[in-house]
Amino acid sequence: MIAWMEIKFGMMEKADLERGVEMRVKNSDPPPNVHEHSCCPGTITHTHLDDRKLFVNRVSAYATRRYGEENDDSNQAWDLLKHDLVDVTRQVLQNLGTSLYVIIVDAYRSKNISSFQNNAALMLDLLTDLDNVLSSNQAFLLGTWLESAKALATTPLVRHQCSDK
Repeated sequence: MIAWMEIKFGMMEKADLERGVEMRVKNSDPPPNVHEHSCCPGTITHTHLDDRKLFVNRVSAYATRRYGEENDDSNQAWDLLKHDLVDVTRQVLQNLGTSLYVIIVDAYRSKNISSFQNNAALMLDLLTDLDNVLSSNQAFLLGTWLESAKALATTPLVRHQCSDK
């Protein structure tokens, strides 16, 4: 439970948990000298890599105390925690992507080339981050979903349509 409290108060703030919409996201409690960059004002704070590592280390330390060592094969809580961390992070990035998309469309419509280019670059970075996050957990890989779909297929044609070839 402590690990989840750390996630809630260290990563998400003012979250509308019933609707699953994060109103404000931050990586950790940054020191006062951290430079903020926001694609959507009041939405995200990018901190130095060391601050992100500190956050991950704190969550890991709490989880280790709570669930035991990560390499303990009899303990599936680690897998659940990792899955949920990927899922929460995916949702946060998706919400940010939606906000960023609106900004990009507005920049395009207003013919603001500079804003369009800057925010398009941020969107590409966000998509790269999303790809990295999703590829860190087997459950979020496309191949896993395709194999599940093939297993449920009732005819050879449907099985072939679910093929990744």
